Amino acid sequence: MKLRLSLLLVLVFGVFPVTAQAERPWWVEGAFASADLSELRDPFVLPAHLPAMERLPSVLTLIGQTADRYDLDPALLRALVAQESAYDPGAISEDGAIGLGQLMPVVAKWCGVENRFHRVQNLDCAGRHLRVLLDKYSSDERLALAAYNAGEPAVDRCLCVPNYPETQDYVARILAIRGPKLDQMLSHSNGGS
Repeated sequence: MKLRLSLLLVLVFGVFPVTAQAERPWWVEGAFASADLSELRDPFVLPAHLPAMERLPSVLTLIGQTADRYDLDPALLRALVAQESAYDPGAISEDGAIGLGQLMPVVAKWCGVENRFHRVQNLDCAGRHLRVLLDKYSSDERLALAAYNAGEPAVDRCLCVPNYPETQDYVARILAIRGPKLDQMLSHSNGGS
């Protein structure tokens, strides 16, 4: 199980270039100062600063429940959470985004979230926000993801994925890691359920 998750993390973080978003410090416990993911290239080593393996199944269950609640593609939400926080409920960005869905204070307030570190509250808000964005942009996943990352005003100005390297990379990474391979590896790491 650890080997499969290690291989998944290599696929997610080792194959694709690290984005500007991931170059910021974002782990609560301060295990490293920046997202230097070079040690993930060895599929047999699971760095200590990654979320505990025991928590992954419960996080995946919450993601599935949230996807059901908001009529979202579970694979899209799993890929978004992988990109945002690598499934770490304690992830913090330099910009103040927190938790699994990397909620900014204004979005958390809009959702009524009292504790952005609370996995259920955080994922519920992330799912609700993504659903609203998908509805606003006529189910265009690229635009909804761009708005999740760069904000709605940036997408509204051009009705496109803004020409921000971080946002362009963010959308491309989520759409690239989403799908059967990620789902299969997560399913195996979750005990096949």
